[in-house]
Amino acid sequence: MLSSQDPTLGIRLPVHSSDVRDISIHPSEKFVLTVAFDGKLAMTSLQDKKVALQIVLPPGRRQGWSCTFSESDPYAMYCGFQDGSVAKYDYRKPTAGEQGIVKSFSLPQRQPVHSMKLFKTPEGTEGLAAATFRGLSVWRDVADVANAGNGSVGAPPFLHVPSDQACFSLASNQLHSHQVVVSSRSTPMKHSLFDLRTVGLGRLSPRMEVTGHKAPSVLSRSAMWSEADGTSVVASWSHDVEGVTMWNVATQHEVSGPKPTFLSVTSAAMPVVDIQHVVAQSSWSSAAALLGTMTARQLCVYGSGGWAA
Repeated sequence: MLSSQDPTLGIRLPVHSSDVRDISIHPSEKFVLTVAFDGKLAMTSLQDKKVALQIVLPPGRRQGWSCTFSESDPYAMYCGFQDGSVAKYDYRKPTAGEQGIVKSFSLPQRQPVHSMKLFKTPEGTEGLAAATFRGLSVWRDVADVANAGNGSVGAPPFLHVPSDQACFSLASNQLHSHQVVVSSRSTPMKHSLFDLRTVGLGRLSPRMEVTGHKAPSVLSRSAMWSEADGTSVVASWSHDVEGVTMWNVATQHEVSGPKPTFLSVTSAAMPVVDIQHVVAQSSWSSAAALLGTMTARQLCVYGSGGWAA
C-alpha cells in the first residue's frame, strides 16, 4: 500500500501485496517508484493517483530490495535484488522477466542490495553506488556498461570496498551526489564518508569517519546532507539512546536535532527505519528544507535547518 501523508489528501493506493522495501521519487515529481518482495517493480503516477506501470521481476530474483530513478536519464529505473545484482529498466519498454532488463550489474557477494545511489562524476557521467551487508561497490559510468542480454552476466564494479562489519545503510547528499555515507554495525556504530569523485583515480577510501552509539538490529537508513553554510551533517537511529543522533562531520561532534513531539512514537521496539532530508528545489536559496523519520507505524516530518552548530 502506497499512502499519501498529506493530511489534505489522505490517499491510499494498493500497489504491492507485501511490504514496500524502497521508494524513489522521479526528478519531475510526477511519479513514485516502489519495490517489494511480491516480485514487482511499480511506478505510480502522483497526478493520476494510480499505478502507471508494473514490471514483473525475473524468476529467481523476485525479491526487490532497493530502487531508484536516474537524474540524467528520465526513462531509467534501477532495481537491486537479493542475489547481489542490480538491473536497469527503461519504463518505455515494460517487459517482464529477464527480457525487460536493459543493463545488468553484479556485486562481488550474492547478498541483498539493500541500498543504491546514482551520482555525477567530474566527467559529467552518471555513476552507480550499491551496498550489501559486506561492502560498497561502485561503477563510474553506467552508460559504459554493455546492454544486457537474456541470462547475461552483469558488469562487475569498477571498485569495491569490503566491510569488516555488517553494512546496513548507504545514503548520499542531495546537493552533492558524489558524497555518500556508509553505516556499519560495528561497536560503536561507524559512519564512513566517501567522495566518489576519487573513483576515477582508481582508489576509494573513507575521507572521514564518525562513530558512536549502538547500531539498530534492523535495517535502518541513515541520512547525509549539507546545511545552508555548507556544513555536512550525518543522522542515524541510535538503539541505545532510542533516538536519532546527528553529527557535524567537520568536527565529528554530535549536534542537537529536532525534538520529538508527544505524538511521535519511537523506542527500541519501534526504531526509526528510514531518515530522509530534502532541500526545496535542491538549493538553499529557497530557505526551506524538511527532515523526515519513519518507523513501522509513523512518519514524522520536521522543518530543517541550523543543526550543524
